[in-house]
Amino acid sequence: MYKKYTEKPGRPDRLCCKILLIMRLTTVLLMASMLQVNASGFAQKINLSKTNVPLKTIIRHLRLQSGYDFVYNNKILAHTKPLSVDFKNIGFIEALDQVFGSQSLTYTLEDKTVVVRLKQSAAIGKLSDTDAKSSTKQIKVRGTVTDTLDIALSGVVIKIKGKSNAGTATDVNGKYAITAAGTDTLIFSYVGFEHAVVAVNGKDVVNVVLKELPSALKELVIVGFGTQKKVTVTGAVSQVSAKDIQKQPVAAISNALGGSLPGIITRQSSGEPGADQSTIAIRGLGTWVNSRPLVLVDGIERTLDWVNPTEIESITLLKDASATAVYGLRSANGVILITTKRGAEGKPRVSFFSQSSMTSSLRVPEYIGGYEYASLANEALKNDGKNPAYTAEDLQKYQDGSDPWFHPNVNWMDEILNKNAFQYNNNLSVSGGNKTARYYMSLGALVQNGVFKEDDLQKFNTNATNKRYNFRANVDVNVSSDISLFLSVGSVQQARNFPGVTADGIFNAIKTVSPISFPKVNPDGSVAGKDLLIPNPYGYVTQSGYNSETRNNVQSIFEVKWNLGNLLFTGLSARIKYSYDHNNQFSKDRIKPYAIKQYTGKDSNGEDQYITYRNEAPLGYANSSAGTSNQWMEAAVNYDRAFGRNNVNAMLIHTISEKNVLITSNSIAALPYRTMGYAARMTYNFDERYLAELNAGYMGSENFMKGKRFGFFPSVSVGWVPTREKFWNGSSAISFMKIRASYGKVGNDQIGDNRFLFLSTINKNQGTLLLGQSQVGYVGYGEGKTGYENVSWESSRKADIGLDLEMWNGNFVLQADVFHERRTGILMQRQQVPAYIGFLSGSVPFGNIGIIENKGFDAQVTYKKTVNSKFFYSVSGNITYSKNKIIDNDSPVPLYPNLEVKGKSIGSRLAFITEGFYQDQEDINNSPANAWNPKPGDLKFKDLNGDNKIDLNDQTYLGYPRFPQVIYGITPVVRYKGFEVSALIQGAAQTNMFLNGASIRPYVYGSGRENILGEYYANRWVAGADNSNAKYPRIGEVPVPISQQQSSSYMRDASYIRIKNAQFAYSLPKRFLPKYMTQVRISVTAQNLLTFDKLKFLDPESDDGTGQYPIQRVLSFGLEIGL
Repeated sequence: MYKKYTEKPGRPDRLCCKILLIMRLTTVLLMASMLQVNASGFAQKINLSKTNVPLKTIIRHLRLQSGYDFVYNNKILAHTKPLSVDFKNIGFIEALDQVFGSQSLTYTLEDKTVVVRLKQSAAIGKLSDTDAKSSTKQIKVRGTVTDTLDIALSGVVIKIKGKSNAGTATDVNGKYAITAAGTDTLIFSYVGFEHAVVAVNGKDVVNVVLKELPSALKELVIVGFGTQKKVTVTGAVSQVSAKDIQKQPVAAISNALGGSLPGIITRQSSGEPGADQSTIAIRGLGTWVNSRPLVLVDGIERTLDWVNPTEIESITLLKDASATAVYGLRSANGVILITTKRGAEGKPRVSFFSQSSMTSSLRVPEYIGGYEYASLANEALKNDGKNPAYTAEDLQKYQDGSDPWFHPNVNWMDEILNKNAFQYNNNLSVSGGNKTARYYMSLGALVQNGVFKEDDLQKFNTNATNKRYNFRANVDVNVSSDISLFLSVGSVQQARNFPGVTADGIFNAIKTVSPISFPKVNPDGSVAGKDLLIPNPYGYVTQSGYNSETRNNVQSIFEVKWNLGNLLFTGLSARIKYSYDHNNQFSKDRIKPYAIKQYTGKDSNGEDQYITYRNEAPLGYANSSAGTSNQWMEAAVNYDRAFGRNNVNAMLIHTISEKNVLITSNSIAALPYRTMGYAARMTYNFDERYLAELNAGYMGSENFMKGKRFGFFPSVSVGWVPTREKFWNGSSAISFMKIRASYGKVGNDQIGDNRFLFLSTINKNQGTLLLGQSQVGYVGYGEGKTGYENVSWESSRKADIGLDLEMWNGNFVLQADVFHERRTGILMQRQQVPAYIGFLSGSVPFGNIGIIENKGFDAQVTYKKTVNSKFFYSVSGNITYSKNKIIDNDSPVPLYPNLEVKGKSIGSRLAFITEGFYQDQEDINNSPANAWNPKPGDLKFKDLNGDNKIDLNDQTYLGYPRFPQVIYGITPVVRYKGFEVSALIQGAAQTNMFLNGASIRPYVYGSGRENILGEYYANRWVAGADNSNAKYPRIGEVPVPISQQQSSSYMRDASYIRIKNAQFAYSLPKRFLPKYMTQVRISVTAQNLLTFDKLKFLDPESDDGTGQYPIQRVLSFGLEIGL
């Protein structure tokens, strides 16, 4: 195996040459495409000379010379007269006008297609016979219903206005017959078409032409390796508008997805610039190893939060097995598809977007002041039967601040955090083209500044900042009428800066330093301290140096599509795609040991005296680098054909991927990461009424042993559109209904950090053994990883039943799904291997032994209404519920059933159930024996196993997991003239947080060390007081052992409702704009505006604990200009 992967080791110089060559070729192709666009425009010239030939012959030559497709019904050409043309270097539009001007036909241009119609067919509901006299006599009315291309429509519902029990429908040839009075009015209705209302007027023949609605059902939906009409999709797919995402002033797209579309659950726990991404799961957690979804940008696996939101055309969520099976080993956790914008035919369009934002911290932890802290310390001593440490005079000085050097009162949050910071986001894009070539180019710049304070005397930046620059160029070129090219080049440059101590280190320091430990700085301006063990948060933020990190990502895609319909047979096409991405990262650490001194007062001469614990040292220097290259290639053949009302689509695709770690000291990591596979899809629908789809992936991963690398992942889905049935009498409310179901198997090969788990390893530096009389040390060998030859991928079997519904001509839209998943073969270390066998903890074999069951539902409902040309409103709501259950994790059978984790959810926490507090010694004596020797005011735990003693065997799994099981969102939008008001109200439920850390459970490190939250101080148990509302136990001089145990007393409901986004925008009327401008839009946006929850003192999305870098509220002012 090693020989196979190391025959041709990569060389840096060859890699650089390859990158430079790709960049040069890319530049040449881009310039050639742009020159072609600018030179061609709409000036395609036609040269054609024909005499007395059929119109169809002329159309065929026009198609070959122009590259445009022509759409028409053969029936409308049957009665056209032959014509003669002599075109010499004339424009395409002029040629069309001359050809159709002498015929009873007209044409329209739609994208790259010429649609030919009868001139009289544009009239909806036109009658074919002469006018007749009105009559009340019952007559048999017959006729044919067609669309604007003169194609017969089957299943059109015809009703007599005012007579609910009288109706019929057209047959397969679009014909109908109905008995009606001569004075009746007929109503023609059909899914996806405008209603036609036609008076009979005594006529017995009424032919009608229906016009298509611009309905969402006609939209194309992005699916795995292609697109499908929304009406025919049978998988579980969700989409969100790119405009809705772009309304939110976020740097990371993941922070805008929660509550925006069904099927996705998110949680953002940090607001640090560049590290504020949300954790994402599609339909919840199906495994405890790796639940990250597969993210594909233009079909290539890439980082979600590096995409510039203004570049996005659409975001699609693939949720069930039918939608994801073609991705095989990578799709068990769902797939997020992002497509970037492409150029459109027309003159160059320039768009400039600028947004300036002010950020402020949400839910900053509030700690008690010096007076309260010293009083609490005295209380702790009193509870333990000791004398107070602080006198009344000390307490007064802490309260009034009269002695700041020896009785400090420091609010560390105020000393290190600014109230506000600023964020800037700018983007410039240009797009345009003609029928030959189209282009889209975008350049974006984002700057996020953190809220850390800085020392103006420092010559370097110590604040947390994130700067990101995005570039993208997408070019589509029609080489001929059958061959097209797509070239995409992108780049992401990111530069981060942060203090010499991490954000977690800084906020942990705040938790462990009291307000009275020492002042922020000494009289001479040096950083104050008492020793090297207790950190000074101000020193951490402003004096510890800085770290910088630069990431560069270059992306490229080249794709060729070939329509083989003219060469082989209609409906056949092929395409080849190649992608090369290059990533590198460089980190620079400039850590500075700053001076730490303790002020001891003045000597007899009035000179300040200090104890020096550490002297200042110069900035240090360390660096590290990393790099990867990723290649992807796919070759596909597609077949798409309609045979009458039978529609068939088939796809076969072959994929290969390779990832190389360019900088590593590990020989295993230097081996290429490779996958290869085949995927197939076949869809069939009859009249867009009966739908069926088969998907399959046959994928291989180098993670597994030869002979076990490939897996087969099939799925099947079906759908039924009852509104297309003849028996559906055209309900006045329901205009579209689709029922669908799917079942299939998908996989996950990302099963841990260890590669090649089928191989055993030896640790050559296990330890030193002293031997002989002189006790010479010899380095020992030890067993490392124990290979497991049968290691394989996780397999997930998923079932889904869904309903799509449209009512009132698309004003009301519902999408709802219920799902069930059973994940098997989850990789984990075996838990039932006895220690006496001799395995070291790290060498216990792995196995595909975990089983998880996950089920739930997701839904979205939208109501929208265009009242008139000036007024529009809509409201949309979505919800996702997902609950998982551990079926097997190889854990031994516990001593007591209350300790059993099987049947619980991933992330469930083991804790005691609290039954209040011990009130007095008598209460303690009458309670079960307690291993922690409780005192009055300590937590009182429930004896779950009934053995009349309290110990670790009385714990059980409590509450909901930290990751929410429910997430929902409501999006109202109102537009009036140029004004728009919109919002996103997002919430989460069925999630619990456990309060951990020294600031809520004093004193972990001893009296006088920790900062104490006001939440604890105001709600603690106090001897002799009314403790009926107390939530936390007494305080003691040293850590109270029983209080440090995880229990229901520290479990909190972390559900919330948040006004995630609110925007007010105004678009200037076009009459006020210069001719060269197409749009001027001004907006004011608030992100994370208000939060409603039960916690109040912490952000409900934060991790278990008592605070970290706070999530930010953002107030933005935006300007968008279109040219």
